[in-house]
Amino acid sequence: MNNDTVTAADVMHALSLAREVLNRQPELAKGQPFTWTAGRPCLSIHAAIVFTSPNPRVRDAVSEATLRALQGQFRGRRIEDFNDHQHTTVSDAQTLLQRAKANALAVAAVDTEPIWIPARSSATPPHRTPWHRPTHLSDVPWNSPDCEWKDRRSG
Repeated sequence: MNNDTVTAADVMHALSLAREVLNRQPELAKGQPFTWTAGRPCLSIHAAIVFTSPNPRVRDAVSEATLRALQGQFRGRRIEDFNDHQHTTVSDAQTLLQRAKANALAVAAVDTEPIWIPARSSATPPHRTPWHRPTHLSDVPWNSPDCEWKDRRSG
């Protein structure tokens, strides 16, 4: 992957950071991206996304995931409409960003082709090729140095 690629992990990380930022403020900035409340800075949802995204591609993917997570009367509308609604709280914004994590894979610009790995057993039945898709990450027979996920059962 090159540096221009946005992964689902990038999107989820930025969403988690945005939730943390919002958790540290007393209220959402309404009608503007930034305001001060009781001597503390407050950001809007979109400003938190911009603040926690390392580059514009991640920002756009996180914004798209958040848009897809809008529900009810805000479905199909803007993040700002949800943010600026009089009854939207910091907790509501955090819930929205948590729901947006479910959309991370859909908005990430990753190759959607299946990844095929060698079978664990050398005794592959003759009607099958020695390549098959594992049923679980723990079926991966090696831990690549570039791979972040490792089989926790093998230590």
